[in-house]
Amino acid sequence: MEIKRWKTVLVMALVLAFITGFSFSALAGEVSLGIEKGLGDSLTVKMENNTPVLGVEFTLTGLPDITTVKKIKTTWRTRRFMAQFNDLGKKGLKVILVSLRGDSITPGDGPIVRIICQDLGSENNNLKMRDVKVADINNRPLNVSLSKF
Repeated sequence: MEIKRWKTVLVMALVLAFITGFSFSALAGEVSLGIEKGLGDSLTVKMENNTPVLGVEFTLTGLPDITTVKKIKTTWRTRRFMAQFNDLGKKGLKVILVSLRGDSITPGDGPIVRIICQDLGSENNNLKMRDVKVADINNRPLNVSLSKF
């Protein structure tokens, strides 16, 4: 039982280090992130990466005022990850995607998270991702370019 508790403490410390950027060091690897309108009232965040990814954090801005985010879902690329969001009001929507088990997003491309909304509307030309942080499996930041998919 004691070992299980230490594993939990270690995982939480790693998550905290990722979120705060505590142990970020020299940049390594390349990542391209983008967002597109999905089916119905949803948005899909896609990522193309050439190295395994430990976690992703970003703020999404430009959502219409009447839009309510109901939930976010992981995808086939991130099925063992935890996806959380925080509505920051006019400042945007903070999204964090991280594995509490030490899993990584394998190199490749495709969707990593779906954002399910209410009253999204059809015009989403103002959507932007900012404050983007992506870490590799050694918790080093990766070079990120924002793309239109």
